[in-house]
Amino acid sequence: EGNGNLKEAEFYTRKAIDIDPSYPDAHYNLAHILLKGKEFSEGWNEHEWRWKMTNKTINCGSQLQTSKPNWSPDRRGRLLLWPEQGLGDEIMFLSLIPDLVDYVDQLIIQTDPRLIPLLRRSLDQEKIKYIPKKEMIDETKYDFHIAMGSLPKFLRTSLNDFKVSKQLMLKVDQVRSNQLREQLTDHRFQKIVGISWKSKSISKKNKSLSLEQFILSIYSPDIRFVCLQYGEVTEEIEYIKKKYNIEICEVKEVDKYNDIDGLSALIKACDEVVSIHNVTVPLAGALAVKTKVLTVYNNAWWWGIDDKDSYWYPSIKLYRQNQNGEWEQALKQIKIELQ
Repeated sequence: EGNGNLKEAEFYTRKAIDIDPSYPDAHYNLAHILLKGKEFSEGWNEHEWRWKMTNKTINCGSQLQTSKPNWSPDRRGRLLLWPEQGLGDEIMFLSLIPDLVDYVDQLIIQTDPRLIPLLRRSLDQEKIKYIPKKEMIDETKYDFHIAMGSLPKFLRTSLNDFKVSKQLMLKVDQVRSNQLREQLTDHRFQKIVGISWKSKSISKKNKSLSLEQFILSIYSPDIRFVCLQYGEVTEEIEYIKKKYNIEICEVKEVDKYNDIDGLSALIKACDEVVSIHNVTVPLAGALAVKTKVLTVYNNAWWWGIDDKDSYWYPSIKLYRQNQNGEWEQALKQIKIELQ
């Protein structure tokens, strides 16, 4: 959906809100339209309606039940930051931590336990405490709370905020990453490119590619391709080897779903990453690894309208479907740029 369509969508969504000002789904849709068009200030405010959504096919996570007040930047004290959605969203919103930490006396971050080793290494500060997200927290331990997705409302109200803010750079286990790099290095190849081609999110058929289409479109004999894809993919990889004699290196000792610290070390061992939008992407972006992302035609709001670069992650470049389901052009462009 180009800019014109977005304006039209905004017009009709605002009309729906005029008719029923308390209709949460319309406010939520408006939030996404505004955020996609980089109208951050109003967009983030509309985004607060997500908790009241009636459309249950959209997962907004669940709200923390607490008697403590919501945080705003004029409240120092002890802050509990809690997660609401998937791993990718957490990584994206956690990029605001270096800015947030200046506003509070103590920061308790409740997050996916798979991220904790990585976060501890990257942001090891006296006043930050990490706890796994399933763990109950006693209300006496914090003064204020905020959901991760509500942070940008205070800390990212313009495009310029993204440019001038402190970036969270995730730090990998360097010893492990160096070992993986050594293991992958082979004089026959000029560079190591990590690949990922599936996503388990809702619009599966729209977003995922077959490994066959993916690898045949970007293949070059002087590139070593490394699998970063989570899930059971050995069969697909063996099929490609048998049918085309194209080898994709699968590092079996890294569990790419459960061991996010290991996956990060593997991503950092690559020169570049090419991926569909899944959890590999925000990780690679937060690790400052050069990444080429294939995005669907009607992409998520955080990739903008026809942006070529990501304002969330300076190391990410975007390659879009030209119409629903058509990846050829984007893949062709990536192949040229990988040379």
